[in-house]
Amino acid sequence: MMLFKTTTATKKIATLVVLAGCCAVCFVPISDVNAAIDIPDQIKQSVEAQIHQKMQAANNIVDEATAIAVPKETVVCEDKHLNKIECKEWAWFGECEKNVEFMNESCKESCGLCPKSDAVVDKDDDDGDNDEECHDWFATCTEWAEKGNDKVDNLCHGHWHSNKGSWTMTGAYVVEFCPKACKTCDIHLDDRDVQNLNIGLPQTFPGMNEDKELRNLIKGKVAETRSYIESIENDDIKAVCKMSHPNCARFALSSDCTDHKDHPIMKYGCAAACQTCEQLVNNNGIFEAQHMWVNALRDYNEKNSNSNVVKKTIGITA
Repeated sequence: MMLFKTTTATKKIATLVVLAGCCAVCFVPISDVNAAIDIPDQIKQSVEAQIHQKMQAANNIVDEATAIAVPKETVVCEDKHLNKIECKEWAWFGECEKNVEFMNESCKESCGLCPKSDAVVDKDDDDGDNDEECHDWFATCTEWAEKGNDKVDNLCHGHWHSNKGSWTMTGAYVVEFCPKACKTCDIHLDDRDVQNLNIGLPQTFPGMNEDKELRNLIKGKVAETRSYIESIENDDIKAVCKMSHPNCARFALSSDCTDHKDHPIMKYGCAAACQTCEQLVNNNGIFEAQHMWVNALRDYNEKNSNSNVVKKTIGITA
């Protein structure tokens, strides 16, 4: 390349040529600028092409990013209050209805405002005794179940009341917060109980599903009845010691077991819930109890079978 001396009469122009991967700096005198134009134009076209390609690639990246569907933020329905136990306890004592605005915002899950999962649980495969789902909420639950108080041997069972501040604790409260200690995890009060518990018919009572206090008291009584049956040493008595009536647990929670002790339902059909099965050895009681249980189970199976036929006929999964 020619070199030119610098003089006051000669003006110069500096052209910076950027090549891919390297740089060359050429000082070109203005007198030869026209001759030097051809090379920069060619380089300029090459550089412009590279820039165009890079810009196009960048645009493609932006287009692809824009095309990607950004998932919406998942809204988790749960209790926002830091103390989950307090939410559950407040809900149990009716604060969802008394302090609607606060509870709906802070304890939504405990107030039952979260939509149920779309997942379908097969009742036949669910025994309910799930460590993740069924757990005790208080460290004192085992003590409550084993030591009881001055009124009952087990706080999970029976009618008793104790003040907790302005609230009243009952056996239903303990069943709610101590299901594992109370051994009610696998008690569903529905058809599953017939096979899973093997202590008689599923226990129910009108309005039970709308009355959580009554529902939990019945659960506690069923758990108590199961423990009683398991303690019976006479195998002949244990085999027929069943709850042959769907309201046995509710009857036993009242004074019916004593007030109507000679009624056949109390004497034979609900001897398990009334905890009088040992008396079945008298007056042909074992035969009477067995006869009542066989008839009750037959009627239950026929009713359950007919219900399944109807449900399948109208296209509802049984």
